[in-house]
Amino acid sequence: MTGVHHSKKWQSVLLLTLLGLSSAAWSQAVNVPISSLNAIQKRMAFSFQDVPARALLQVLGETAGVNIVADDSVTGNITLNLKDATWQEALDVIARSKHLRVEQDKNTYFVRGEGFELGNGSGAANTSDGIYRSPEVIELQYQKAEEVGKMINTDGKSFLSNGGAVIWDNRTNQLVMMDTPDRVNQMRQVMRKMDMPSRQVLIEARIVEAEDSFSRSLGVKLGFNNASHSGFTTITDPLDSSKTISVPVRSGVTVGSTLSNVLGATGQTSDTTVGNMINFPALSNSSGTSAANFALSLYSSGLSQFVNLEVSALETDGKGKIISSPRVVTSNNVAAVIEQGTEIPYQQQANSSGATTVSFRKASLKLEVTPQITPKGDVVMDVDVAKDSVGTLTSAGYTINTKHVKTKVKVENGGTVVIGGIYQESTGNTVEKVPLLGDLPLLGNLFKTTNKSTSKTELLIFLTPYVLDEQGHPLAVSNTTLLAQPEK
Repeated sequence: MTGVHHSKKWQSVLLLTLLGLSSAAWSQAVNVPISSLNAIQKRMAFSFQDVPARALLQVLGETAGVNIVADDSVTGNITLNLKDATWQEALDVIARSKHLRVEQDKNTYFVRGEGFELGNGSGAANTSDGIYRSPEVIELQYQKAEEVGKMINTDGKSFLSNGGAVIWDNRTNQLVMMDTPDRVNQMRQVMRKMDMPSRQVLIEARIVEAEDSFSRSLGVKLGFNNASHSGFTTITDPLDSSKTISVPVRSGVTVGSTLSNVLGATGQTSDTTVGNMINFPALSNSSGTSAANFALSLYSSGLSQFVNLEVSALETDGKGKIISSPRVVTSNNVAAVIEQGTEIPYQQQANSSGATTVSFRKASLKLEVTPQITPKGDVVMDVDVAKDSVGTLTSAGYTINTKHVKTKVKVENGGTVVIGGIYQESTGNTVEKVPLLGDLPLLGNLFKTTNKSTSKTELLIFLTPYVLDEQGHPLAVSNTTLLAQPEK
């Protein structure tokens, strides 16, 4: 009975020493509930000399308001002197010095010796070195917890220490890490830099079906050797004289003062040598060469407005038609897909019994664009264009005519890239006849003429990317570099 009384008295003295309270203060403190979280995070001094480890663990549990269950394998005494340390750090030091394993299950900590296996508690990580590993919850705002968790714990390339573990909750988008405090703090710093909102890009696409002469009439071509322009000239919109714009031109190129002069008028010179930044309609009679047709053409942001005007006038002039003008917003390095078309049914044999099923095959125009914003604010686009159409009818069903273009190109913010080279040729017959007389049997052929005509059209894809700011507004070209990542 006396031994029990002295043991309780000794534990009370330890607790008073740990908290730094006088007897009067202790009598007041016992009536005040202690928050476990605040007690664990509070920094204090720990000073014990040759104290039984089991008793010290019990005092720590009472200090933080948590349950600590020590296994029979926890034996021996310990001397502990810590200044300005948290409860968690004190428990970590004890576990390391005594080679203990700590397993947490909600508000209860199970402490076992190195030779004992850990249980299957929900908050524990299996370890083999006896080092205590604290659980930490990291909430992500923008990145997906599952993707980040898999990246942290990739086989053979884990960011965790030996015995560390990470799990994630897709519902709350949280990561739960079980590792040493130092490693957890390092991962917190990494997550703080990674968990940033993705930059976004608005992609304007115009899918145009035009006469094969349209690309020559537009007559603007960018060389592939990044030759720079030598100056600017001011161009006036003929429909609205109040609208002007500065256009980059090469030296030796004479440009008219209105848009009609720029886009297909006379009085211009042309330089068709490789490396031209801008090449206006060529004078094929004098040079012996014609302007290049579209295959892959680039326009600066300054010329994009006039390209839009020319495309809008395409249908009015009867030189083609705009099939589709979709707009889509996508995140940086995330593919945007635009698809338009039909599905053709066909029959196929399902099994050896001869039963057939109906399947569908797409005949569509599909555009897939993956933008990537460069540090300088330009946009690199992976472009994949597929134009499928219905072909001839066979015994197995309709054939599909496929045309496919895939490329990668860099465009400045607000600039335009044109992808062409997909042609389609069609033939038709036109009949000219004298009214009434041309409809007479037999003799009618004398009063009518049948002409066979062939037309060739080109499919052109106009893509204009706009980098968006945090509010979702297109960013000015001069401010694009504000989105660049800081240099390391």
